[in-house]
Amino acid sequence: MAPVPGRGHPQCARRYSTLKPPIWAIGGLGDDVPDKNRRFSGISAGFVLPNRWLGGSKLYFDPFLWRRRNRVGTWGGVVAPAVRHYAGARLWGDVGPVALDWTVAHQYGNFGDRPIRAWQVFAAQTLRLGTDKSAPRIGIHADYGSGGGGYNRGTLRNAYAPFGNNIYFSYGLFLTATNIKVVAPNVSFTPIDGVRASLEYQFTWRDDAQDAVYRANYTPYVGTERVAGKAVAQLARAQIVYSISPRLTLTTRAEYLKAQEVLKRAGYRNSAFLATWISFRF
Repeated sequence: MAPVPGRGHPQCARRYSTLKPPIWAIGGLGDDVPDKNRRFSGISAGFVLPNRWLGGSKLYFDPFLWRRRNRVGTWGGVVAPAVRHYAGARLWGDVGPVALDWTVAHQYGNFGDRPIRAWQVFAAQTLRLGTDKSAPRIGIHADYGSGGGGYNRGTLRNAYAPFGNNIYFSYGLFLTATNIKVVAPNVSFTPIDGVRASLEYQFTWRDDAQDAVYRANYTPYVGTERVAGKAVAQLARAQIVYSISPRLTLTTRAEYLKAQEVLKRAGYRNSAFLATWISFRF
């Protein structure tokens, strides 16, 4: 929940939520029923930090405490009830020409009779090279999702995000924030009026060499848990957004995944992704 902007003193917004995700069906209107095996609940708060901090800033601090219950959790081919708690916070906003978005989450709970102890850390920052809002930006994001225990006994250290945007790690949804380390320098610029381009090159490793590499839907790349190595892939990607009119936008995304030692040893190859679409807002 985004806080309400303020000036000079902290303001706070709080939200408590509980929900059951739907089971998608194809029987027509009204066919999607609540999934009683999964439930998400928690509380989030949002604080506006004083804008005099750091010599002038617009920063927001959002702590959260969540709980996710899944009666049919799956790791390493084992199905068991899982309860996972998330305790963390997000700091985001602008400090002069620097835009930052940092999140840390500690995850704990139980998967069957096994304890869960996991971490996720996301740190994105960009620097605007000029005073205009459309000036070029250079940046880097470094991300971490702990791994380990998916194919062993003892503590489960595989991180799991209850929701999120996996295109942050791969346009083709090849990867997710589980058993992963990422460093990705990037640049965004406006080559001509109405067009915004972003280029990024991502280096990806796994955290635990005894655990698998996971896709965006949390299924493992079969065999990666049995091969040695840490380097997973390198990804080059580009996005071009053309604002045809205030309500009409054309977006194109391209990505090339270069498989590294872990994927190669498990029998996987390079892959390419290309998509384009038009969006109309009304």
